[in-house]
Amino acid sequence: NINQSTACAKLGHRLARIEESLNRARDEIHEQRFMSVACRRSDEFQVSQVLGNGEIAMAALVSCTTPGFKWSHKQYALKVCFNFDLDSDQVRNAFINEPTELARLPPHPNIVRFMCEFVDEIKDNIRPHLPEFAREYSIITHQDGTRTNRKTQFFVMEHVEMSLSRLLVSRFAPPSIVPHRMVATIISQVGSALQHLDHHRLAHRDLKLDNILVETRVVDESTN
Repeated sequence: NINQSTACAKLGHRLARIEESLNRARDEIHEQRFMSVACRRSDEFQVSQVLGNGEIAMAALVSCTTPGFKWSHKQYALKVCFNFDLDSDQVRNAFINEPTELARLPPHPNIVRFMCEFVDEIKDNIRPHLPEFAREYSIITHQDGTRTNRKTQFFVMEHVEMSLSRLLVSRFAPPSIVPHRMVATIISQVGSALQHLDHHRLAHRDLKLDNILVETRVVDESTN
């Protein structure tokens, strides 16, 4: 029977997609658990590109070289905080809310995954990529002339390739019109993410185009 064969083929395809999603979710859980336990050193992250600088932090595109880490092909966003004048305990107390909230938040498909947080020295693999003021301040020069690295706080996040603001400038500069289907997709997904935060009594506090990240593969599907 042709109809039964078609139905079986569709069911098999759906089951395969479900299994693929479950395997991906399982792998992401293992990846996050490994990083939260084992990735505690700044020199185990290799910087390939600076993503952005601000007054209080730098974001860089990195890969993880921690021994035993099996996702070495992946890249992440490393946030380097510019709170060098604080010791480890003070750093954690000053910025405790962000990692605590992110670690406790249940996963959501439209919220960037938080991987790990740690305090360590600013080392030579990180220092050249810092803005000048932070680079100079990242080293302590003692009275006897010896020098030591300052410590600061690091966050590692899932990397998403493009911000919404950069996407609009690069692909939809005036007089181009953003496709209605793409607008609806972005609004729907941002709204779902905000609803998830609200359900868990959290607020984003800095919602803007630069902080809305998009996967270009999904955007291309929405514009077809």
